[in-house]
Amino acid sequence: MKKLITLCFFAFAMILGTQSAASQNIIEINSLAAEKTQELKKVIKFTDETADLIYKTYQIYEQKKYDLEQLNARGESVAKDDVKKVENILSEQFKTIFTEEEFERYLEFEKNQK
Repeated sequence: MKKLITLCFFAFAMILGTQSAASQNIIEINSLAAEKTQELKKVIKFTDETADLIYKTYQIYEQKKYDLEQLNARGESVAKDDVKKVENILSEQFKTIFTEEEFERYLEFEKNQK
Protein backbone atom coordinates (compact mmCIF):
# COMPACT_ATOMS: atom_id res chain seq x y z
CA MET A 1 0.00 0.00 0.00
CA LYS A 2 2.86 2.40 0.83
CA LYS A 3 4.45 1.71 -2.54
CA LEU A 4 1.19 2.53 -4.31
CA ILE A 5 0.83 5.82 -2.45
CA THR A 6 4.49 6.68 -3.16
CA LEU A 7 4.00 5.86 -6.85
CA CYS A 8 0.88 8.06 -7.03
CA PHE A 9 2.68 10.90 -5.28
CA PHE A 10 5.63 10.60 -7.67
CA ALA A 11 3.33 10.62 -10.73
CA PHE A 12 1.50 13.66 -9.38
CA ALA A 13 4.81 15.48 -8.78
CA MET A 14 5.95 14.71 -12.32
CA ILE A 15 2.73 16.11 -13.77
CA LEU A 16 3.10 19.32 -11.76
CA GLY A 17 6.75 19.63 -12.78
CA THR A 18 5.91 19.28 -16.46
CA GLN A 19 3.26 21.99 -16.29
CA SER A 20 5.54 24.45 -14.51
CA ALA A 21 8.33 23.86 -17.05
CA ALA A 22 5.92 24.46 -19.93
CA SER A 23 4.53 27.61 -18.33
CA GLN A 24 8.04 28.90 -17.72
CA ASN A 25 8.79 28.53 -21.43
CA ILE A 26 5.64 30.47 -22.28
CA ILE A 27 6.66 33.21 -19.86
CA GLU A 28 10.12 33.39 -21.44
CA ILE A 29 8.63 33.53 -24.94
CA ASN A 30 6.19 36.28 -23.93
CA SER A 31 8.91 38.33 -22.26
CA LEU A 32 11.17 38.01 -25.32
CA ALA A 33 8.29 39.08 -27.55
CA ALA A 34 7.52 42.10 -25.35
CA GLU A 35 11.18 43.10 -25.19
CA LYS A 36 11.66 42.87 -28.95
CA THR A 37 8.42 44.77 -29.58
CA GLN A 38 9.53 47.64 -27.33
CA GLU A 39 12.96 47.67 -28.97
CA LEU A 40 11.38 47.91 -32.40
CA LYS A 41 8.89 50.54 -31.25
CA LYS A 42 11.76 52.82 -30.21
CA VAL A 43 13.26 52.62 -33.69
CA ILE A 44 10.15 52.63 -35.90
CA LYS A 45 7.67 54.50 -33.67
CA PHE A 46 4.41 52.75 -34.55
CA THR A 47 0.97 52.87 -32.91
CA ASP A 48 -0.21 50.71 -30.02
CA GLU A 49 -2.48 48.74 -32.37
CA THR A 50 0.52 47.95 -34.54
CA ALA A 51 2.49 47.08 -31.40
CA ASP A 52 -0.11 44.41 -30.53
CA LEU A 53 0.27 42.85 -33.98
CA ILE A 54 4.06 42.99 -33.72
CA TYR A 55 3.94 41.38 -30.26
CA LYS A 56 1.76 38.51 -31.53
CA THR A 57 4.09 38.02 -34.49
CA TYR A 58 7.10 37.84 -32.18
CA GLN A 59 5.24 35.35 -29.96
CA ILE A 60 4.59 33.06 -32.92
CA TYR A 61 8.18 33.44 -34.12
CA GLU A 62 9.72 32.72 -30.73
CA GLN A 63 7.41 29.72 -30.15
CA LYS A 64 8.30 28.17 -33.51
CA LYS A 65 11.99 28.86 -32.92
CA TYR A 66 11.73 27.20 -29.50
CA ASP A 67 9.94 24.19 -31.00
CA LEU A 68 12.75 23.71 -33.54
CA GLU A 69 15.36 23.99 -30.78
CA GLN A 70 13.52 21.32 -28.79
CA LEU A 71 13.47 18.99 -31.81
CA ASN A 72 17.20 19.55 -32.25
CA ALA A 73 17.84 18.91 -28.56
CA ARG A 74 16.01 15.59 -28.77
CA GLY A 75 18.20 14.58 -31.69
CA GLU A 76 15.43 14.71 -34.26
CA SER A 77 16.34 16.08 -37.65
CA VAL A 78 14.94 19.43 -38.68
CA ALA A 79 14.45 20.18 -42.36
CA LYS A 80 16.26 23.20 -43.75
CA ASP A 81 12.94 24.34 -45.24
CA ASP A 82 11.41 24.45 -41.76
CA VAL A 83 14.27 26.57 -40.47
CA LYS A 84 13.94 28.97 -43.41
CA LYS A 85 10.18 29.23 -42.88
CA VAL A 86 10.72 30.22 -39.24
CA GLU A 87 13.40 32.73 -40.22
CA ASN A 88 11.04 34.31 -42.76
CA ILE A 89 8.04 34.62 -40.43
CA LEU A 90 9.02 38.07 -39.19
CA SER A 91 9.73 39.68 -42.54
CA GLU A 92 6.62 38.19 -44.17
CA GLN A 93 4.32 39.30 -41.37
CA PHE A 94 5.95 42.70 -40.90
CA LYS A 95 5.62 43.39 -44.61
CA THR A 96 1.83 43.17 -44.22
CA ILE A 97 1.72 45.08 -40.91
CA PHE A 98 4.06 47.99 -41.62
CA THR A 99 3.82 50.71 -44.21
CA GLU A 100 6.56 50.68 -46.85
CA GLU A 101 8.56 53.32 -44.98
CA GLU A 102 8.25 51.48 -41.66
CA PHE A 103 9.23 48.21 -43.30
CA GLU A 104 12.35 49.82 -44.77
CA ARG A 105 13.29 51.05 -41.29
CA TYR A 106 12.71 47.55 -39.95
CA LEU A 107 15.02 46.04 -42.59
CA GLU A 108 17.68 48.63 -41.78
CA PHE A 109 17.28 47.88 -38.07
CA GLU A 110 17.68 44.15 -38.67
CA LYS A 111 20.77 44.73 -40.80
CA ASN A 112 22.35 46.78 -38.01
CA GLN A 113 21.50 44.08 -35.43
CA LYS A 114 23.52 41.43 -37.27
